[in-house]
Amino acid sequence: MKPTLTSSEIIMKLGVKEYRCWLYLKERDFKRPHIDEMVRDLGAHAKTIRTWIKKLEKHKCI
Repeated sequence: MKPTLTSSEIIMKLGVKEYRCWLYLKERDFKRPHIDEMVRDLGAHAKTIRTWIKKLEKHKCI
């Protein structure tokens, strides 16, 4: 999947943490693991991760 934003645009418009989440999902071919696994791997609360994902979806990055 080709994002509508470049890596630097994701960082500038959405944030570094959202970019890190995007990279995490990209490494998994955008197949989302269970939220508990994402919490463990990304070191953030589930609600925060869901917010990042919503931002990425809104900007058609995932």
